[in-house]
Amino acid sequence: MDHELLEQLQLIVERLGDIQGRMATKEELRALEARMATKEDLQALEDRMTTKMADLEGRMATKEELRELETRIMVTLENDVSRRISSLFDGYQMAMEKQYELERRVARLENAG
Repeated sequence: MDHELLEQLQLIVERLGDIQGRMATKEELRALEARMATKEDLQALEDRMTTKMADLEGRMATKEELRELETRIMVTLENDVSRRISSLFDGYQMAMEKQYELERRVARLENAG
């Protein structure tokens, strides 16, 4: 019977040793506590984040502003850019017609001479 009791006590001592090995020491706890943020630190961080978010939201365009910008871009494309593209195409067509006319004249001159 004493032998069984001794074995059980030895098991308990081993388990306590395992538990103690996993526990932090007072020094480790003090070092951890020294690195932890205080409530004041966390509140200051929250205040800074709130300010930054408000600043960021203030600089962001609203949906209405984006729609107005889109409308202005579309009007510019339709009125200004479309006209310019049309003018460029007309100029290209005139140049091609002129080139074709010149090629025909050169061909007639070559055939006549």
